[in-house]
Amino acid sequence: MIACLALILDLVTKWVVASAVSPIDFAAPYPFGGVSLIQVTGFYTCLNYVGNRGVAFGWMQGWGLWLLVFRMLVVLGLCYGYRAQTSLPRKISLSLLIAGAFGNILDSWWNGYVVDFIHIGIGGVSMPIFNLADTWICLGVLGLIVMNYRVRLKREIS
Repeated sequence: MIACLALILDLVTKWVVASAVSPIDFAAPYPFGGVSLIQVTGFYTCLNYVGNRGVAFGWMQGWGLWLLVFRMLVVLGLCYGYRAQTSLPRKISLSLLIAGAFGNILDSWWNGYVVDFIHIGIGGVSMPIFNLADTWICLGVLGLIVMNYRVRLKREIS
């Protein structure tokens, strides 16, 4: 259920942004041709439409079909791991990972690229542009790291 809701939210936001926001123009002043959300001294966030043909931060661009096959294998592995879990927190973390990975797979399949749109800048540094699927992946990984750390800590204490 969590994976389905996260996946739907990801795909709907990508569709809305791709339909309503112009592609980013770094030559233009803030918000770079996008939609400004927050702007205070030293911090901004805006919606900017970017087509990412690679993975995180645009790495592996040009890998096309190989990248799509790799992503599908990762999702299959995550689904297998999900089925083997009995812990609810681990299932939630894996659900977020599956939703994020599958959302980016579908986007890449339909468009030939992944729609990224959340743009944050801090202290004059523009962060890489990302989407909700990337957020789900990061939250899922963080959840697994925290749970594994807690298990290790309990073993060391006992």
